[in-house]
Amino acid sequence: MSKVLKMNFTLNPKGIFTVTVDAPKVDLTEAEARAAMTTIMESNVFSPKSGTISGIDSATITNQTITDLI
Repeated sequence: MSKVLKMNFTLNPKGIFTVTVDAPKVDLTEAEARAAMTTIMESNVFSPKSGTISGIDSATITNQTITDLI
């Protein structure tokens, strides 16, 4: 099982932009996620096609189960 951190940002004029990080820190806190998202917003490292990053929407950690078939 692997974990994925999804950080969702609001876009101006409208929409959501998602940054996905594989294998986030095990004990990641809300404060750490918010600080990372603020740094991403302030540094302008991403240029979404549908707008500009204008705010923090949400962050979630998802557990994924991967089953190899071949």
